[in-house]
Amino acid sequence: MWWSYIWLNEGIATLYDVYIPSLLFPEYDFMERFVAISMPQAFRLDALSTTWSMNHYTEIPSELWTKFNSIVYEKAACVLRMFQEAMTIPTFTEGLRHYFNKMNFTAAVPEDLYESLQFAYDADFPANDWHIGRLFDMWASQAGYPMISIERVANRFLLTQKRHRVNNGEIYAVPVTFATKTSKNFDEKTPKV
Repeated sequence: MWWSYIWLNEGIATLYDVYIPSLLFPEYDFMERFVAISMPQAFRLDALSTTWSMNHYTEIPSELWTKFNSIVYEKAACVLRMFQEAMTIPTFTEGLRHYFNKMNFTAAVPEDLYESLQFAYDADFPANDWHIGRLFDMWASQAGYPMISIERVANRFLLTQKRHRVNNGEIYAVPVTFATKTSKNFDEKTPKV
């Protein structure tokens, strides 16, 4: 069972392997490079019809080595980064701190991470209606990633999604933020939709 969740270790380590140096040496644009290099690596494997989810279960020893690929490293780090940005970095960091303290020297499952992130999010945004576990699990338990299309219809925008290349009807929770002509704050990343 625990092999299903190696992304908890490897995805967090991959994200922070880039995030911490980006704090220490911002002039080197580590996070921008991560987006430019690691995200496409994850997307290449994740776009295949034979790919699997971050929570992919296996008991077959010969399959275990195949799990150590860009899904558990880069895709998991990308999904974690998306939540880091959507929740705000301080709130996400507090959620991870809570998770590490709670799970110190014990085995974890994704729900443990989700509960800690929810704990921090609820503390910082008490009026929220987010259910972090439900949102995050869509990414962790489904293979692939969505292609988002935006269409302007009169004075409204219509957003639709489908899985890239292999559309099997998957739905992904996608935090969406935007700036407008009257509200030009491009630094505000807390989701509006």
